[in-house]
Amino acid sequence: MSSPRSPAGGKQSIYGKALFKQVADWKAVDKNTVEMKLKEKSAIVLISLAVPNNFGAIYPKEIAEKFAPEVKATEYVGTGPFKLAEWKPDQYIRMVRFDEYSSRNEKPNGYGGGKTAYLDEIRWQPVPEVATRVAQVETGELDFADDLNLDAYDRLKANSNLRPVVSKPYYWLVAVLNKKEGLMTNQKLRQAWQAAIDIEPIMKNVAGGRAEFYRMDASLAMAEIVSWHTKLSGLPWNEHSKAKVQKLLQEAGYKKEPIRFMTTQEYRVDVRLRAPDQAAARGPRLQHRSTSGRLGHPGEAPEQSEGV
Repeated sequence: MSSPRSPAGGKQSIYGKALFKQVADWKAVDKNTVEMKLKEKSAIVLISLAVPNNFGAIYPKEIAEKFAPEVKATEYVGTGPFKLAEWKPDQYIRMVRFDEYSSRNEKPNGYGGGKTAYLDEIRWQPVPEVATRVAQVETGELDFADDLNLDAYDRLKANSNLRPVVSKPYYWLVAVLNKKEGLMTNQKLRQAWQAAIDIEPIMKNVAGGRAEFYRMDASLAMAEIVSWHTKLSGLPWNEHSKAKVQKLLQEAGYKKEPIRFMTTQEYRVDVRLRAPDQAAARGPRLQHRSTSGRLGHPGEAPEQSEGV
């Protein structure tokens, strides 16, 4: 994120930039304490400081001042049970046990709690091709790999030397509609799109037809995230209602204009809204096929009312 090396702060990470727009004052109180005062109440403070892939790290003053925010740091400081020993870009990252690490006494709990370094060394090796990762796990070249083909699950499960794990929740699938410009600025049209969706077939397709690889929930946050998960009943979710779609499209004044959905290369989606008098039983015609199904990917499929 940013060190307290300057009052400006928030010059590097996306999370830091968003957070520091809301910061009125940021100062060191004593050797072990910093104080952050906000311009107004904000819900993003804790997650911005703790998000694991871009968190608010604490660096020694001499290193923090050595690299400007726009310059890539080449000296790394961590506090975990392993330390960086060697990094060869596009080849591997080698980490070794950090003997000076002092573990907490609590049981491991996600990113928190006690941690035990059972291994002397860990080597992280990037393998972009999923089929190659599967093969290397099978031959023993890799001890661990993630984001594997759904099609490989049964084969891996039958291998007595391997233990495949379906990680749920891993993440959830959402559709983000453009509310700044274009057709989807029309709230009725967004609601019609949502009322038309039949989520179960979509999830089955993404998960290779295997129920153990997905689950469905109307909440935007997973049930495991207790503070954010909602159990409100009656949410307009997974309705696939032809009558409601027809009514909303008429109210929206939809005139058969094409609607384009942009996706990553991993997922190809073709969506067309039909005129009200031609609406299909499930409203929009949606084709969703994964070019490479992955273990754990379809963790949730929340589609909330005005959230999309």
